[in-house]
Amino acid sequence: MTDQTFAQRAKNYLSQNQKTDQLIQRLTETAGTLRSRLTSPRSAGRSDGGRASGPKDSLGEAAARLMDLEGEIDRRINTLVAQKSDALNRIWKIPDQDQKNILIARYVNGVKWEKIALELNFSIRQVHRIHGAALVDIAEREAINRYTTAQVKVEQQNTNYISQGTDLDGIMNAWSNDFAAKLDISGEGVHE
Repeated sequence: MTDQTFAQRAKNYLSQNQKTDQLIQRLTETAGTLRSRLTSPRSAGRSDGGRASGPKDSLGEAAARLMDLEGEIDRRINTLVAQKSDALNRIWKIPDQDQKNILIARYVNGVKWEKIALELNFSIRQVHRIHGAALVDIAEREAINRYTTAQVKVEQQNTNYISQGTDLDGIMNAWSNDFAAKLDISGEGVHE
């Protein structure tokens, strides 16, 4: 694979943060719109629950759907937090500080290229070059980890059967009996 292919994979991975964040924003906007419709004076004062026509739907059912949507938003936020945490862990492994700054600004904080360049006192072209090198670095580290990090799976099946004679007490009794017999023999002067 080429560096460009590696960089594109890393970019796709890191871009998940922005896409998830955008989805959360859209869902939050939708929930806000539904909430305002549910609490508007027009929907509260109408006998049909705020609808001019259509199937009957109670205010409680609409509120339940809103709660389901808010639950989905919470799940997406938890996913985003996990994604950003993983992205930050990968970014922190990069030794170059400029690369870290650019990747964090772009993929964790969602900052536009122009603002990143202005904040870091770089040209946009420099930002893109450093960004590309950072993506290659992340992708190479991921590829190296994939091939050098061994997954060890230990499967153990216990087929040992312990009987009275082979448990610790049985072994100690057998040993002490054998030792006592050998002491008796040594006392008689007979050696084997």
